[in-house]
Amino acid sequence: MDDPNLHAYGEDCPDDAEIGRQWRENSSLAKWFPITAERLAALEAENAALKQQVSWISVRSRRPQEDKQVLAWTTDKNVELATYWGPGEGWSNEAGSTIKVTHWTPIPDPPVTL
Repeated sequence: MDDPNLHAYGEDCPDDAEIGRQWRENSSLAKWFPITAERLAALEAENAALKQQVSWISVRSRRPQEDKQVLAWTTDKNVELATYWGPGEGWSNEAGSTIKVTHWTPIPDPPVTL
């Protein structure tokens, strides 16, 4: 390559020293990847809102209403759609298998628009 500004892929770019100088001056994500920074901020806000909506309840503190399906966290570290059948009856998953549950949470509402 004879042209120092022509990179391997044929693009005209400022030289690497200039890019390095600009990076050292301001290496913020917002400057170098502005779409990514905006998307990251939106996803962080969405994640915070979702964390407030879903909270796991320990079976030691309380159990769900009997015969009502919930999301259950099992001792096998899986999330299952499960039903609590009441004291002495325990929990079962959709397949009808008995499972050991440590935490549960109500099933969230469906999306407003599909």
